[in-house]
Formats: sequence, structure tokens, C-alpha cells
Amino acid sequence: MSQFLTTLVARHATPQESNTRFGVWYLEKELRYRSDILGRVVVVPVGFVTDFASVPRYLPFAYALFGSTANASAVIHDYLVRRSALSWKEAAEVFLEAMETEGIVWWKRKLMYWGVRLAGLTED
Repeated sequence: MSQFLTTLVARHATPQESNTRFGVWYLEKELRYRSDILGRVVVVPVGFVTDFASVPRYLPFAYALFGSTANASAVIHDYLVRRSALSWKEAAEVFLEAMETEGIVWWKRKLMYWGVRLAGLTED
């Protein structure tokens, strides 16, 4: 059964510290997720850099609905697209699976999944 085996522990780096507009997050503890889709455990190492779910802040309605949502799932997705041989689509499928594991309500999962899929159209 898919499940997070550890909890997400991350430190926020300010925009000045990270040289980005909104800052990023650094994992302070290894994040482990068992995926039924992949048939294995994904291990995201300490120090991995993420911006969690990249919801555009210039879309205030979308940010209000989806900002700071499914952070652990977003880290898994970020890791898979940057550090594995999976396609964007495959990583998005694992993202959807992980969000269900995190307990994200179905309609929010589906909208976030399709947002990720649309964002990755040029990546597949």
C-alpha cells in the first residue's frame, strides 16, 4: 500500500538566501515514500531543494486554493522529475497517488494533477 514512511521536515530559505523570488525549501530530513505505481520506495535525500507545489502567485484565486497544499507529494514529484528516469507524465501519476495518500480531497487532487500535467506538456 502506498504511504509516506517519514514525515516532511524542511527549512525555508529566504529569497535573499536562495536567490529566488519567493525562496525555496531545503529538506532537513530524508523523505521516504512507498509507491505502488513504481513498486518501490522513493528516497529524497537531506538537502534536496524544492519550491513545493509551484502555484503561480500572480493567480491569487488558484494560490488561495492550492498554495501550501500537498507539500510532501510535491517534493516527491520534484525529485522524480529532476533525479529519475521517469517521464513528466509518470512523475505526475505518482504525484496524484501521493496526494491521495496525504489525504488531499479528490477534487483538489485532480485539479493539481492536471495543473502539473499541463505544465509539463513540453516535457513529455
